[in-house]
Amino acid sequence: KATVSVLYWKAKRKQKRERHFLCNKQMVTTSETSKKERVKKSPKRKRRTSPKPIKEKAVKPVVELKQKLEAKAKRKKKKSEKKAKSASKDTTDVLKRKSSAVKKSASETKKNDKPKKVKKAKKPKKTVEPAGTSTTTTKKKPAKIKRSRSFSISSSSSSSSSSSPPPPSQGDFTPDNLFDENNTTQLSVASKPSKGPATKGLTGKGSFGAKGSSKGKKSAPTSAQPPGFGFGGFGFGGFGFGAPPPINGKGNKKGFGKHSKGPVGGGSLPKVIPVSYEMIIEEVQKMDAILKNEKIITSQQPIVIEDNEFRTALFETCYNNILAELSKDKHRSRYGCQPHDLNHFNIPPKQQVPSYFANVSNGSIFERKILSILGLRNLVYFGPKIFSDLQGTLFASDPEVYGHGVGVSLMKQMTGNAVDLDTCVLRCSDGAVLKVVNSLNKKSSEYPTYSNSSEFGSSVQAREMAVSAARPMLEAFCKDMNLSTQQMNDRRVNPETLSSSSIPLATHNTDRGKFPLWQYVNVGQNSFHANVPCLPDVVGSLLLSPYHLMLCFSTIMMRPEEEREKLLDDFFEDCVVDACFNLKWKAIEEFLITLSSFDTITSALAECERCNQPVFNKIFDNDDLSEEQKNIEEASTLWELMKGKYARDERTNTTRAITKSDIDKWIEDPLSLKPPAAP
Repeated sequence: KATVSVLYWKAKRKQKRERHFLCNKQMVTTSETSKKERVKKSPKRKRRTSPKPIKEKAVKPVVELKQKLEAKAKRKKKKSEKKAKSASKDTTDVLKRKSSAVKKSASETKKNDKPKKVKKAKKPKKTVEPAGTSTTTTKKKPAKIKRSRSFSISSSSSSSSSSSPPPPSQGDFTPDNLFDENNTTQLSVASKPSKGPATKGLTGKGSFGAKGSSKGKKSAPTSAQPPGFGFGGFGFGGFGFGAPPPINGKGNKKGFGKHSKGPVGGGSLPKVIPVSYEMIIEEVQKMDAILKNEKIITSQQPIVIEDNEFRTALFETCYNNILAELSKDKHRSRYGCQPHDLNHFNIPPKQQVPSYFANVSNGSIFERKILSILGLRNLVYFGPKIFSDLQGTLFASDPEVYGHGVGVSLMKQMTGNAVDLDTCVLRCSDGAVLKVVNSLNKKSSEYPTYSNSSEFGSSVQAREMAVSAARPMLEAFCKDMNLSTQQMNDRRVNPETLSSSSIPLATHNTDRGKFPLWQYVNVGQNSFHANVPCLPDVVGSLLLSPYHLMLCFSTIMMRPEEEREKLLDDFFEDCVVDACFNLKWKAIEEFLITLSSFDTITSALAECERCNQPVFNKIFDNDDLSEEQKNIEEASTLWELMKGKYARDERTNTTRAITKSDIDKWIEDPLSLKPPAAP
């Protein structure tokens, strides 16, 4: 049985091999024959002996081309006429339906019969087009009447009905010059506010360039409604006080620059809205008159600023334009913008700002500049409330004193940073301070010299210097606030408790405010701090800085275009600084001072001499002329260069033409054109 089975399987394998061999052979033969057949069928190409003849292009006669162009123009004209007829017919159909609806409602009140059916609009007739084109009929739906829930912004009613809008109520503002000359739209506030949720009233182009509407749909602004000034609910120009504006764009994950369309998570960059900067300056000056009150620090009553929709709209538009200028490519590349930084442009007013630390290595400077502007914008709304909270605690710097949403805590939520309520009296980690101390110690043998800041910070001399600097500050604070001894101890500002032998050490940000004087030591930081703030800095940081930033920007935007670009670069570099709020306020004030002397007669004459230095050097270096002759030559040259130019007179604060007498006075004494100093 075993041998039979072996033989059987051997025969089977041999039969299988033969079958495979035959199949392979047949496939090879079939492929070879098909190849030969293809070669036989394809004829051999004959080699060309003569060059290929060039076919002459058929030149169409000029008459034929002229006829075609005339036919095309006729078709285009008929098409436009057809569109105009259909549009006019649609409007008439809508009016007919409205009138029929009014008649039907009147008849229903008189009779209880069933209302008659409204006849459908007739289809437009077929129009015969020229030969060669197909005849088609176009059927258009009647245009729907959009009902807006927003306030009207126009000098006349934009609705289809002939009724005029209700007159504005008392207290509403209706100025005739809200916008610039390019945009002649007037602002009118309705007497009754719109109903519905606050987020359903945002119409027109939003503060961040997105077109806002009640349901996130795009709504093109009409002629009576300029972009960015749609009232509705509690929003204005896209600055909704509820939800953020709708997002319409897609971000570019690769980075920023010319190819960046907007924030990474979607959204769009803010766009400049035309507005009257003269009116912004006027409103800022009114707020300055209210907030620059010396009694505002010691008074126990909270600061009350009346709500004014018109003023709020102006301020929000100004901040929108500041952000729009910052979002330009040159500023993004200059300050190291990252793709996720652009998402901050979608934060609306009165919303929380992400917290950040100023002047640090992580993150980008561009991000901190955006957050600084957003925080200053929120201080327009929350600055008085934060100041009143701090006033109630006698400006305590201890963070544990304030609960959630009160004082310093509220400021961190709404601005991303906080104002310093203590004062640094000695910074040992500053190399310049250490250098001065060592140079003084070399002259006197009372104290030794120090090799580093930590050695100087732990010395007796540093402690004595800190105590002598902190004592008069504590005494002045207690006197200004009229504090009793018990209040001094509770507030931890009693100057009698100071001692150079026992100064507590703080190692964290939450350790501040526990003692009248303490030393703060951290990585790269060694300083002594008094437990009282600089009150003018607190008033400026919380109350005045948001308005003075708008004052700087509005002054720049009123300058000629050739000067504006350079001033805007200086504005974002020197005015919007990456620092704490105390230094932000000082930077804004310094920039405002330089800006106020920018367009004066004195600065214009000095700038003219600087730009034409080679011309004036020839006069000054000429030894053959006396001093009097040099002055006469300088005055005549200046008059030739400045004749017909305008500048601001500091004495009268008016802009006028520069005269020859101004130049003579300036050459004789540069201070003669400035206002007299206060006594």
